[in-house]
Formats: sequence, C-alpha cells, structure tokens
Amino acid sequence: MWLNENNGLVSRRVITALWRWLLMIFVMGGLLGCRAERHQQTREPEAIDPIYGHLLRPLTNLPTVTLRVSGVELVAEIAAKSHEIATGMMYRTNVPEGTGMLFVFKEPARRNFYARNCYVPLSIAFIDPNGRILEVAELQPGDMRGVESYSSDVQFCLEVPKGWFRKNGIGPGAVITVSNMPLNKIFQWLQ
Repeated sequence: MWLNENNGLVSRRVITALWRWLLMIFVMGGLLGCRAERHQQTREPEAIDPIYGHLLRPLTNLPTVTLRVSGVELVAEIAAKSHEIATGMMYRTNVPEGTGMLFVFKEPARRNFYARNCYVPLSIAFIDPNGRILEVAELQPGDMRGVESYSSDVQFCLEVPKGWFRKNGIGPGAVITVSNMPLNKIFQWLQ
C-alpha cells in the first residue's frame, strides 16, 4: 500500500485498476495504429506530378541512333523534347561503354548542362549544327554548378561515360555523322 495526497492509503486494488486502464489504452492505441498502417499500405499510389514528374525517375524508351565519331560507333538515345532534355541522364546508375545521350535543340545557342540527380560521371561534347565538336567537358555526379559552353553555336550535346572522348582520341574538330549523313539531318528523322 502507498500513501496518497490526502495522507490516506491507496489500496493495491486501486493501483491494479489504474495499471489495467493504462495497459488497455496502450493496447487500443497499438491496434488503432496497426489498422491505420494497413489502410495506408492499401491506398492507391499518388499520381506523378504532370509538370515535373519526369524529373523523378530515369527516362526510358527513348529512340536511339547509331552515331559515328571519327570512325568510332556509339549508340545514343535521343533527347529532343523539352522534358527529355531537362531530365537527361538523371537517376541513371550506369552508362554502358559505347552508349550515350544526344541532346537535340531546335536552334544553336550557348548551352549549360549540370549533373543534378546524376549518379555517374559523364563527359559532354558541345556540337555545332554541322556535327562538329566544339568543346568537350566533364560533369561530376550531383554538380549543380554545371558546365557552360564557350560557343553560342551549339545545337547538339552528347553525353557519354566520363573519359570516352579521351579514350577514343576524340576532341574538338571531330565530326559526328548519322548513317554517313551530317548530324543536322537528324531533324528530318525526328519529324
């Protein structure tokens, strides 16, 4: 037996009743919590944001083209729509050798690429409307500063695994072709 505030004794029976109430409250809370969790698990998945949803997962099913760069073949996915260009290589965990992504712009301009949500290091070539490589730069995973082209005559950009250009002896001045045609003919193929 214990003393209460009124200097009276509290019986063991009262203490036991209090413990039972507390135990029942905890058990009910746990059961209600489990029921709420089960309800959340059966809930339908939330819809992907129609405006920015493409920025939440890697792109799939892009058309591909075989490029020839100074005699070296490369299979490149084509990113030509604005959401494809904005997403690019985001969320990719690897980029196999001999593959890349060709970014196709409607008009030549200065271009800036960053590596937001990119998990692999990349090399990028800035390319003029005739398919001539103007510059090559490196992109590090997660780098938000980006790499801006020096030239304002960039109509295509080609991202590949880091070091691919160097490994294949390709640099500024090299010309990229598609099926032995100039790169700018890709516009006819895309339409």
